[in-house]
Amino acid sequence: MVKEEKINKVKSLKEILKNAKGLYFVDFTNITANELTRIRMRFQEEKIRMIVVKNNLCELALQELNFPKEIEKFLIGPTALVISEEEPTKAAKLIKESKLLKFKGSIVEEKIFYDKDFDFLASIPSKKELYSQVLNHLLSPVLEFILILENNFRELIFILENLKNKKTEGG
Repeated sequence: MVKEEKINKVKSLKEILKNAKGLYFVDFTNITANELTRIRMRFQEEKIRMIVVKNNLCELALQELNFPKEIEKFLIGPTALVISEEEPTKAAKLIKESKLLKFKGSIVEEKIFYDKDFDFLASIPSKKELYSQVLNHLLSPVLEFILILENNFRELIFILENLKNKKTEGG
């Protein structure tokens, strides 16, 4: 590759990486082209990008963006980057779902995760799921209270209707 071409590759890679909330390093060896295309399409559905990179060019881009030096050890052997700009843990779930990509490591929200951390990372709910869980916990007592009030109003209506019926029958 010509030097100018390498400079342009590093520049475009930096543009992609600077917005990453989740950056995953995966090994894609022993995956057929069709399987890799299927995996990429699945990532695209979730607005997650997967790109195959030259390790030395990726290393340069990471250095220029002041990423921690420790993540350079993820750049050994064939490497693809999985980049999430929105929901950082969604990529981990999709990597796990693929069952073909081998997780090397990642940096998510400025924290480094190693291969031993992968199952934990893939189990973290998305922000949307967390908001939903918190909202359910907050609304649960309110909904119970409403149901109790509703039930008491029904009982009151039932009693008043019985009283009315007794008065009209006896009356």
